[in-house]
Amino acid sequence: MAAEWARGLTPAAASSKNVERIFPQLDATGHRHVFKAFDNLSPAEVRVVVLGQDPYPNEAQATGRAFEQGDLETFSARRPPVAYSLNKMLRRMVEATFAKDEAKVEAKGVELRKLLAHPRLQVASPTEVFDHLVAQGVLFLNASLTIPKCASRMNDSYLRGQLAFWRPFVQAVLHHLLARKGSTTVFLLMGRPAQKLFDDMTTGASALARGRVVRSRHPSANSFSSDANPFTLVNNELSAAGAQTVRWLPISY
Repeated sequence: MAAEWARGLTPAAASSKNVERIFPQLDATGHRHVFKAFDNLSPAEVRVVVLGQDPYPNEAQATGRAFEQGDLETFSARRPPVAYSLNKMLRRMVEATFAKDEAKVEAKGVELRKLLAHPRLQVASPTEVFDHLVAQGVLFLNASLTIPKCASRMNDSYLRGQLAFWRPFVQAVLHHLLARKGSTTVFLLMGRPAQKLFDDMTTGASALARGRVVRSRHPSANSFSSDANPFTLVNNELSAAGAQTVRWLPISY
């Protein structure tokens, strides 16, 4: 599968020799590496791209998939706490999952672990949620795939440098997905860095070449919880294109 991505990004350079350098194996824990977003998902299978900003600054939390939390084995545990951005995303996913259901769930003000313990939800851990979504063709990518260990979020200069470093690679991935013929891809751009990266790449392109786009604030923004639900909007775009919608959380019917 790594070879398929490498072939799409660097047609002349793809070979069994260089693929391993571009897409390294998992670390010793088997859970994280810089390019984990591309695991178990070929370019042809991608239907939705969730584009975030950068990895969690805590090395134990970052996995290589945007927003996935690597140090949390189960949602039923109180420690470590669910990361702020993931917490807010999951609440909106709960809302989107039950949006057209008679047993509608109100996510606001309810403790997350109680929400995810709903008898019809089958959610145990972040890994389970993200594997479930990857299996449906959802690619969780960041505008920057790394972050300096010494970075301070009080100073955004760290982000500018990392975004500039990864911009050619991430834009090549997005361009490769946009260039596919006969496929519908919805791009969920979460936050200004993600939106700027995408807009800079598609400036002057036709509406068709730009693909279907949903813009959202980053989940860390205070108003993310009250804005239109981005996951519902993604499904609306898929439906409008005649494509199958995403089941954002595993649910029993």
